[in-house]
Amino acid sequence: MLKIIFPTLTFFLLGTYTHAQEEISFYNADHSIRFSGTFEKPAGKKTFPTIVLVSGTGPQDRNGTMAGQPIFKLIAQHLVANGIAVLRTDDRGTGGTTGRYDTSSTADFADDALAAIQYLKSRKDIKGKIGLTGHSEGGAAVCIAAAKSKDVDFVVSLAGLAAPGLIALKAQNQAIVNTTKGISALKKERLNTLNNQVFDTAYTYRNAADSVLMKKIIATHAAWKQKDDSMMKNRADSFQERIYYPADRFAHHAAGKWYRFHIGLDPAAYFPKVKVPVLAINGANDIMVPAEAHLPFFRKYIPTKQLTTAVIPNMNHLLQNCTTCLPDEYAKPGQQASPELLNMLTAWILKQS
Repeated sequence: MLKIIFPTLTFFLLGTYTHAQEEISFYNADHSIRFSGTFEKPAGKKTFPTIVLVSGTGPQDRNGTMAGQPIFKLIAQHLVANGIAVLRTDDRGTGGTTGRYDTSSTADFADDALAAIQYLKSRKDIKGKIGLTGHSEGGAAVCIAAAKSKDVDFVVSLAGLAAPGLIALKAQNQAIVNTTKGISALKKERLNTLNNQVFDTAYTYRNAADSVLMKKIIATHAAWKQKDDSMMKNRADSFQERIYYPADRFAHHAAGKWYRFHIGLDPAAYFPKVKVPVLAINGANDIMVPAEAHLPFFRKYIPTKQLTTAVIPNMNHLLQNCTTCLPDEYAKPGQQASPELLNMLTAWILKQS
């Protein structure tokens, strides 16, 4: 059973609509986790679409705070001002939400999104369609949720993960390496080779015992290092070009529940089961979830009549207008969510109502 716990209600005037804001709580199906969050709705409308915002990798508060920027709060303000209700919650083990994030996987986050849907369906004041909007890893979580439940009316992926986990990790790390300033082309090539080798090993042994997986990763790094040391030993710049790779730490991380699920994630297992409208928006300058690596998988598995895709110029992974578009720009004062993104998102959701 889902229920509100100690709601508080406040009214604001924002943009076109007066809107009501509530601090709410609800439980998941087995009452093992209590979620806390903020629900905002346009008070001037009797019927309106409602979305649940689902965060990406790493425990985040209900504002979707990343690099000091309250991304979800900014998106919610815009949507509510334009007649769309929004529920945003603290992630597991964050803020007012109980549970543990570090022992959870993308599949668990999909279940959390469905618990939020059930909470919204229990409210008598919500009469329109209810959808899920996920950012980054949350893009995969909302699609998994929609594949599992007919209670999801539409899905939005913002800079969302859609490629198989192994491909996604390789694409992300290659983009990070290739845009890192101050390192040589040779070092970039060697780092990319090493990353690809350890990712392949982690993928191959993702279902093995912890000790086996960790041993194989450490052995892969050792074999690469032996070959790399031999290649670099007679170079005058060998010290400057050295690569430090924390193989033991990575091996422990790869043995965790989240990583095992993430690297084995396969869109073919859930995308074909998504039968509702899907909007997938990516940034042209997103190096964390490159559009060219992910959007093709939406197009491969989601029928054209269900799917809308877009690539927004000069938008980074945090959905901001960007100049250099590198991660060190995320926290820059005055950064705003892309107006093109907000307008496109608003217009598409309103069409679903």
